[in-house]
Amino acid sequence: ILKSRLSGPNSCFGWRHRSKPFIPPAGTKDKAMISFTQDITVAWGDCDPFGQVYYPRMFEWLNETEHELLRQIGYSTNDLIAADRSAFVMVDISFQFVGPARFGDRVRTKVALEKIGTSSLHWRCTADLLDTGAGVTTGLAVRVHAQVQDGGGLKPTPIPDDMRAALTEMNAVAAE
Repeated sequence: ILKSRLSGPNSCFGWRHRSKPFIPPAGTKDKAMISFTQDITVAWGDCDPFGQVYYPRMFEWLNETEHELLRQIGYSTNDLIAADRSAFVMVDISFQFVGPARFGDRVRTKVALEKIGTSSLHWRCTADLLDTGAGVTTGLAVRVHAQVQDGGGLKPTPIPDDMRAALTEMNAVAAE
């Protein structure tokens, strides 16, 4: 990962949640939500024998982009687990592949928060070629803030207020 930028505007619970873009009710003032981009170079290990990106690697890119956003606003997964055995776990993901990326291509990944629920984050995710702007993949991902229980299971827990504020306040962290 060479460059990242932050700016403002496994179903583990046995259920699936279908994401829809969040549209605030008419007449309400919605807070600007956070988005984050990272620029990467497609590595040889990201590719199949034909030199095109193997599709699971695209999910990994966007997963890492989201984790880096959380780290930069002060909520790294390691810190959350150490503090209270909590983390954001993936509960739904839906992606469409719209174009190829190949070994050596420069790609910009982006996650943009569309909605925050009581315990969920709803992300719009994209990856585009830097040189042409052509799309590589686009999709939605939903994560739930959950805490590991003594028996090893996960229990959804509300997103703490300070974390919610960091995710919804424009320019919560200066761009790198």
